[in-house]
Parts: sequence; structure tokens; C-alpha cells
Amino acid sequence: EEEFRSLVSNIPGAVYRCGPKGRSNLTFISSGIEVIAGYPAANFMTKPVQAFDSIIAPDDVDFIDQFITRSVKEKQPYMIEYRLIHMNGSVRWVAEKGQAIFGESGQVLSLNGAIFDITERKQAEDALRLSEAIANNRAQQLELALKELRETQAHLIHTEKMSSLGQMVAGVAHEINNPVTFIYGNITYARDYARNLLRLCSLYQEHYPEPVSDIAKLADEIEIEFMKEDFPHLLNSIEIGADRIRQIVLSLRNFSFLEESD
Repeated sequence: EEEFRSLVSNIPGAVYRCGPKGRSNLTFISSGIEVIAGYPAANFMTKPVQAFDSIIAPDDVDFIDQFITRSVKEKQPYMIEYRLIHMNGSVRWVAEKGQAIFGESGQVLSLNGAIFDITERKQAEDALRLSEAIANNRAQQLELALKELRETQAHLIHTEKMSSLGQMVAGVAHEINNPVTFIYGNITYARDYARNLLRLCSLYQEHYPEPVSDIAKLADEIEIEFMKEDFPHLLNSIEIGADRIRQIVLSLRNFSFLEESD
């Protein structure tokens, strides 16, 4: 027994042996349990006996018992991770490995196993998971920022195009407006001149009903009577067309001003 105790005292963690009833009947547990849980090993073996389940996190008790019971029934070694409540109230993660010892008739003689403190490993895993979660969150934020940047870039390009278009439209409107204004402004004078010339022609016809042959020939060629009737309509058409172009120029200017405002 002394050699056995000396051997297990050098094993990191806590070595235990239970009776057939499981850990509710601990027959031995090494002093390593005090390092892990803060409680002396004697607490779990001498009366009044402290139940080993009393230092296990309440949410893990039933799961551990079911897992070990199933492993023993299947005559398989068991390995399980769970939480212990240290005497100072802190939570410690442990890994337990063990197996049942069976007699010749198949009855359970004992459960032998060892418990190891894996708190640092669990903390490292949690830190790694947290780091991965932070990295994933940052990646998502960067992806969102990149998407917004692309949308902003596309909007800026569109805005630049529209601004250029507005400038071009304003330039086109200005270039069209000058000659159209010239045409529109002179139609009134052209109408007056035409009216006066037609009155002059009428007076000539009235006082000289028999023109010389050259004048009569030219009058027939240019269809003077039709010209006198159609010329006012022609001036009206020019005025309507010029006014339409003025309206288009106004629309182009309004468009260019809108783009500048936006």
C-alpha cells in the first residue's frame, strides 16, 4: 500500500478507486484531489464522508453518472470532461479517465480511474473561440465596410457622370440657345418686311396690271400668287419651331440645374 501511495502521489492529477456502487463508494483517492478541488482526500473516505458529487457542477452530475453507467454496462473504458467547484468557489475543468474491473462471473469489482485538471486548456480553447469570434465579427464588419465602400464608389461615379452630363447639357443648351434666340427674335421683323413687300407687290399689280414680259415670266416661274398666300404660313411655322426649341433648351437648363443642386 505504501508503494502504491508513493506511485500515485507522483502522478499529476488525482487517482481513485471506487467500489461496485461507483463513486458514491470511494475506497481510495490520492492527495492530488486537493490540488484540483481544494478539499483534502480524507474528506471523501472518512466519516462523515463528503459525497464526491457535491463538488461537481450540478448541471453535470446526471450526465456523468449516465455516461459512466453506460460505459460500465458496455465494458468500455470511459473518458469524460466536466466541471468541478473548487473550495474557493471557482470552477475548474477536469478530464476523467477510468474503467471498471470485472470478476470472473462478470460482476463489477471496482472502478479505477484518474482525474486531471484541464482548466488552462479549456481557458485557452475559450480564448481561441473568442478570438475566432472576434476575427469573424471583424471580417464581417470589413466585408460590410467594403460593400458600403463599393456602393459609395458606384454612387460617386454615378454622381460624377451625372455632373458631367449636367455640364454637357448646360453647354449644349447654351450653344443652341444663341442661334435660336437670334431666329426667334428676328421673326417679327421678317414678318413685317414680308408684309410690306407683299403690299408693294400688290400695289405694283394694281397699278401695272400688264407687266413687261420678263416680269410676267418670272412671276409665273416663282408662282407669285401661291408665294403671297403661303409666305405668312411659312413664318408662323418657323416661329412655332423656334418656340419649341426654346422650350427644349429651357428643359435642358432645368435638368442641368437639378444635377448641380443634387
